[in-house]
Amino acid sequence: MNSNVSSLYTKYNISAREQEIIQFIINGKGNNEITEELFISYHTVKNHLSNIYRKLNVKNRHELVHLFMKSRNI
Repeated sequence: MNSNVSSLYTKYNISAREQEIIQFIINGKGNNEITEELFISYHTVKNHLSNIYRKLNVKNRHELVHLFMKSRNI
């Protein structure tokens, strides 16, 4: 994992499960695919995404992916 990405996770207190979900989102997975991969409910995925968006101050998947792609290129 890129050290800039690791520092984002630390700075914004992103949990291990939230990190997993972020990686799925970056890899283009949808919520249904995430539920199947992680064996959690759709509602739980939505809750994690809401928490991730709030912590990182982003509004949607596009902004989330952009933030992490930008941090990988720094």
